[in-house]
Amino acid sequence: MSNDISEVVIDQMRLVAKSKGYTELQYDVMDVREMTYPSESFDLVIDKSTIDSLMCSDNPLINVSRMIGEGYRVLREGGYYFTVSYSGSRMEHFTR
Repeated sequence: MSNDISEVVIDQMRLVAKSKGYTELQYDVMDVREMTYPSESFDLVIDKSTIDSLMCSDNPLINVSRMIGEGYRVLREGGYYFTVSYSGSRMEHFTR
């Protein structure tokens, strides 16, 4: 499953997946700060620079905290939270 807050992005990802025959993929329009997935749904959560985008938003510390909290909420016990960031200073957000 993949999600993005932008419906345009999700529509593009669905089109690409369909053109390649990837029928098992699911794309959802969703805000990572308030996801609708059930708790403990995933073994892996990947943040591909969303943390960087949220650090440029209004109230960045609150937004990042909410995103990380939601990421951990949807992780199963023993799951992994993988973050890709362009900043080396993002780890402090995971220790709070």
